[in-house]
Amino acid sequence: MGAAELYQVDPFAPSNGTTLIHTFPEATALFGIAELSRGNYAVIASLFNSTSLSGTNWTVWSVELQRNTAAEVSKIADVPDAGFLNGMTALNNHTLLIADSANGTVIKLDTRNGTYETAIDDASMKILPGAPLPVGINGLKLHREYLYYTSSTQGSVNRVKVDKEGYASGPIETISNSTTLVDELVVARDGSAIVARPLGNDVARFSLDGTHEILAGGLNSSDVAGAVSVTLGRTKKDRNVVYVSTNGGIAAPVNGTFTEGGKVVAITLQ
Repeated sequence: MGAAELYQVDPFAPSNGTTLIHTFPEATALFGIAELSRGNYAVIASLFNSTSLSGTNWTVWSVELQRNTAAEVSKIADVPDAGFLNGMTALNNHTLLIADSANGTVIKLDTRNGTYETAIDDASMKILPGAPLPVGINGLKLHREYLYYTSSTQGSVNRVKVDKEGYASGPIETISNSTTLVDELVVARDGSAIVARPLGNDVARFSLDGTHEILAGGLNSSDVAGAVSVTLGRTKKDRNVVYVSTNGGIAAPVNGTFTEGGKVVAITLQ
């Protein structure tokens, strides 16, 4: 944090480094990113204080990427009453579901006109009383008819069935509620949740039968130190690859002392 810059990384040509796509004005940090349609992304930006974990000037932007042309960037909406916009997923090509980590809710945003409302409000999304971090619901992803989400200070991974309008149409299902601090997640084809855990310096997979496994990292490992975000590859070459972005272990140094710069790591699923 400190610069609201969006970069592109080619996983098949990592030696090429990163390409700066855009620097967002009046912002110091970027959060959730979601693809609305092919090449059309939405991005959350904010003037954010990383010490207090609080922000102002919450905005959602459209970024259109086409080959051999500069990105087209435009503002979708200001969200002045947001607490802490964090994870984001597309419901369809004109609707976003956004986690408000401070208020413990899911917001539904119409990208065509910038209007928004609270779609889901549940106790499983709230900040626990006395929690050291003011972060409730964090990552969220739509998988078939289910909205999966993590709740950071509750240490839980959950899902809820939603209708075509993005409202809950079934009970909250807890996949795991005994894990360390959880951040972003992605959902595998079998419905299991793959979760970044920055304080555990690892990436874990939680299955619907209640079992879980560590895919990479650990408290004393720098492989994915400070894992904060995960996504799955989308081509035939990398559809079984999880891409992990890290913060270098700044919140939980490896062996209590080691930190490094952020990085992107590829994990091949077995």
